[in-house]
Amino acid sequence: MAKTTITEALAELKVVDKRILSKQQFIGTYVLRQVAVRDPLEKAGGSYQEVSSAIQSIRDLMERKLSIRRAIQAANTGTDLVVGGETRSIADWLVWKRDVAPVLLSSFEQLQTQINQKRGQAQKEGRAFVQPGQASDAKDNDIVVNLNERELAQTIEDLRAKIETLDGKLSLANARVEIEV
Repeated sequence: MAKTTITEALAELKVVDKRILSKQQFIGTYVLRQVAVRDPLEKAGGSYQEVSSAIQSIRDLMERKLSIRRAIQAANTGTDLVVGGETRSIADWLVWKRDVAPVLLSSFEQLQTQINQKRGQAQKEGRAFVQPGQASDAKDNDIVVNLNERELAQTIEDLRAKIETLDGKLSLANARVEIEV
C-alpha cells in the first residue's frame, strides 16, 4: 500500500477512468470479426486472448477505483473541518454541500424573489408592505411581510460565504490529507 494525498488519488481516478475507456474501445474493436478475416492480433496471442486480457484489466482497474474511493471515504469520514463555526466530518460536509446547501439557498432565494415581486406589484397598485407589528396601522389591502428581510438577505449572504469557504477548505484538506491505497 502506498501513501498519497486525496488530490493525487482523485487525479488517479481520472486516469483509471481513461484507461477503462481505452480498454473498452479496444474490446469493441476486436471482440468480433468474420471468420474469413485474418486475426489481426495473431502474433500477440490472438484476439480471444487479448480481449480476455483487456476484460481482466478492466476488472483490475475497477478494483483499483473501488480501493481508492474506499480510502478517500474513510479519510473523509475521519477528518473534521470547521466551517462557519460548525464542525463536521469532510464526508458530512460533502453531503451538506451536495444535498443541503442547494436546497436552502434555492428556498431562501425563492422567498426573496417572491417578496420582491410582490413588493413591485403592490407599489404599482398603491399598496404598502408592513411588518407584523405595524399591521394595526395598515390599510386592509396592504401586505404584511412575516419575515425579517434583512435577516433573510444576511442568511443568503452567509450561506454563499459558507459554501465558498467550504470549497477552499475542502481543496486544502484534499491536498494535505493522506490515504493508503
